[in-house]
Amino acid sequence: MIMLGKISDFEKLQNYAMTFNEIRILLIHSESGFHCIRDNCGHFGVSLANGSVENGQIRCPVHGICFNITTGAVENRPWENCEQLKIIPLIEKDSAFWIDALD
Repeated sequence: MIMLGKISDFEKLQNYAMTFNEIRILLIHSESGFHCIRDNCGHFGVSLANGSVENGQIRCPVHGICFNITTGAVENRPWENCEQLKIIPLIEKDSAFWIDALD
């Protein structure tokens, strides 16, 4: 398992970009809680770290496509050539967040 950090280190309404084994991930602390995704927009693969998060969605800062942060589904422009986001399950253990090894 890979430790992301102590839960208390992650402020509410912030995005936290991290890289492990050359794989970018994004930990999101939204109004509804914590979510973890692969940090690649399903459209062109750009980072979503600077994307705005509200109403359970993250908006790509480049093209404005919105993704559901719980399911990864494209929500506002399903006709685009765009894959859904890969969701990474968070494991809460010893007051920290962990993820399983990335593939």
